Amino acid sequence: MNATALHYHQEEDIDASLPIDNKSEVDPRERIEQSYKKLFLTAKILRRDIGIVDLPKVIASFPQILLVDQPEELYSVARFLKNYIGISVRDIPLVLQSYPALLGASFIQMQQVIAFMRAQDVPRDALPSIFRAFPALLTTDPDETMMPVVDFLRNEIGISNVGRFITRLPPVLTYSIEEELLPKWKFVEEYCQYGTYEISRFPAFFSYPLDRVIK
Repeated sequence: MNATALHYHQEEDIDASLPIDNKSEVDPRERIEQSYKKLFLTAKILRRDIGIVDLPKVIASFPQILLVDQPEELYSVARFLKNYIGISVRDIPLVLQSYPALLGASFIQMQQVIAFMRAQDVPRDALPSIFRAFPALLTTDPDETMMPVVDFLRNEIGISNVGRFITRLPPVLTYSIEEELLPKWKFVEEYCQYGTYEISRFPAFFSYPLDRVIK
C-alpha cells in the first residue's frame, strides 16, 4: 500500500453539500466517458495506492466496487483499518483481497463491532490480528448474531472470561447456536463429561465439525 498516497488523501473530505449534476442534461457520450474515468480511478487507487495485487479477484467477489460514485472514498476504508483498528499498511491489501466486501462496509457498523468486542473485554491490542484473520467479523451484526453467542457462552456454558474465549476463537461469534454450539456442547457434556473448565481451556473445540467431534 502506498503510505504516501494514504497520508496525502487523509485530510480530503467529500463535500456532501455540492450540487448534483442533472444527468438528464449530460450528453450520453460524456456520461460514458465520465464512467470510464471513475472506473480507471477506482482501479488505480486499489492497485497503486492501496496495494491490491489480485484486482480481478476483488472485482469478481465484490463487483459493486466498480459503481462507487466517489472512488477517493476508498482511501477512507484503508485509513479506518490502519488508524482505527491498527492493521499495518502492509496487511491492509491482504485483508481487502480476502474480504473485498469491506470496501463497501458501513463505518458505523464496523465501529459498533469494535465497541462490542471491547465491551466483552477483548484486548485492544488483539483487534488487529483478529480482524486481519477474520475480516468478515467487521460486517457481522453485533445485536442479532454476536450477542446471542455471548449469552450462550456466559449463561449456558458458564464461561466467565468471554473476552479471552473470543480472542482465542474469534469466529465463534458467527456460529449458529442451534446448529453448532448447542449440539457440540450437549455432546461433550453428556458423553465426554467435559464441563466449563475444559471448554474454556480449549475454545477451538467448537470449530470442529460435529461428526469429527463425535468420532
